[in-house]
Amino acid sequence: MSSSLCIVQTNAVPGREAEFDEWYTEQHLADVLALPGFASAQRFRMSSVQRDAAAAAYPYRYLASYELSGDPRAALDALAAAVADGMYLSPAMEGDRTTVVYDAITDRIVA
Repeated sequence: MSSSLCIVQTNAVPGREAEFDEWYTEQHLADVLALPGFASAQRFRMSSVQRDAAAAAYPYRYLASYELSGDPRAALDALAAAVADGMYLSPAMEGDRTTVVYDAITDRIVA
């Protein structure tokens, strides 16, 4: 079975970070995981530790990683349909965001 990662990069509206974090962690992850094709989720915040000083200019501060199972197109279609049907998206999330899907090309290797 193939595996894919869906990477979503976002930002909080300035001054509303706590509201954004609470909504994303407590509600949105569960809403997305209830959809077919989404197997797991994890959130990240950009670290203050970076190898490259240019990283400070990177436009997104938050990242969510979703493991997809099955056909990634079907999972993305299910998400788009849920949003179109009214899945709650917090006004504490800036409108500009990016979603990219990566397909695994190796098995997962663990140290």
